[in-house]
Amino acid sequence: MNEKIREIVVVTAMIAGFIGAPVFSHYYEAHRDNVAVAAAPKSGKVHTFHLTGIAKPGMWTLDSVEGWNYWWRKPTRFSEMNVTKGDTVIITLTSIDVQHSLKIPALGIGPIEVDPGHLKTISFVADRAGSFPFLCGTVCSCTGTGFACTLVKKHGHEGMTGVLTVTEQLGNPDVKIAVTVSEAKGFDPPEIKAKVGDVVELTVNSKSNGVGQGVGFCISEYETKVDIQGIANGDSRTFKFRADKAGSFSIYSSTKAGEKIDAAAGSFVVGPK
Repeated sequence: MNEKIREIVVVTAMIAGFIGAPVFSHYYEAHRDNVAVAAAPKSGKVHTFHLTGIAKPGMWTLDSVEGWNYWWRKPTRFSEMNVTKGDTVIITLTSIDVQHSLKIPALGIGPIEVDPGHLKTISFVADRAGSFPFLCGTVCSCTGTGFACTLVKKHGHEGMTGVLTVTEQLGNPDVKIAVTVSEAKGFDPPEIKAKVGDVVELTVNSKSNGVGQGVGFCISEYETKVDIQGIANGDSRTFKFRADKAGSFSIYSSTKAGEKIDAAAGSFVVGPK
């Protein structure tokens, strides 16, 4: 083979590789979806999230990031999953660089570890309404040692967080309530009210980062309807639920947020229609 033919063969192979990689990736992902859906529990609508872990700058992304586009692709950070109560959730996990793991502590899911180049699939029915943080359970982002590497690990790891919000299908609210959670006042106002059958639109504002994981808002005996976790200082979450049980119920932080907030108490009073 003379030099000219060799050059043509090499260039052709390179072009085929660049074209073939995304084409193969497309068909592989379609096959992966079909397999995951077939194996998942059957309930409600199926939501599929393909999460790729990237150590630096530290994020989960839905973008396709692979060896051939790792260095030039600028992926978008993914931090919110929104589904309806009773729906099926499928999460596929891949890593492009180091070992990552996903966990949703409030739902008892994970940590599910995934090594670079491998794939893991999680599927479950979202049968509990609320707002649940998900995060990477493996401190990663750097393979070296020393203080600088420790900082890189910490920052990258902290960036791999998000929230799974599971809502019920409800109409327009009958009552809107806003509550602020802080170390100074606990739950403010300390008592909120609704009537049996009301659709309640609840907005929880945080004025504390607790012990680093934000604050929570949960109502006893309504835990499967109202469990909002990991609200960072300065953030707020809005959530709807139906007050279908009469009585007086305790309000507490379902996220460990330090002595003052953990000891704070409020009440949700549901009166007759």
